[in-house]
Amino acid sequence: MTPEEMDEVFAQHCAAEAANDVDDILATLADDIEHDVVGDPNGVLHDRGLIAKRYAENMSTLEDSSMKTLHRHHGADFFVDDSLYTARVV
Repeated sequence: MTPEEMDEVFAQHCAAEAANDVDDILATLADDIEHDVVGDPNGVLHDRGLIAKRYAENMSTLEDSSMKTLHRHHGADFFVDDSLYTARVV
C-alpha cells in the first residue's frame, strides 16, 4: 500500500469517527492493529471487540471533538498517525 493509499484509508477512518460509526471505523483497521489512546487505562488494544467498546464508550461521553495531526509516519508495511484529540466530557 502506498503512503497515499494509507492516507485515504485514514481519511475514511476519520470520517467514520466523525459519523460515530463504529462498524465503519473497524473496517479501516489493519488485522494486526495496535490501538493506543494515550492515557487510557486499558492501554494498547489489539482485539477488535475491545476497540469497538472503547470507541462506543468515548462516543457516549465526549462532545465537541476535534483532531489535529501532529506527525504522520509511513513505512513499507505500517502507518502511524500522531494526533492531538480534544473534546468536552459530558
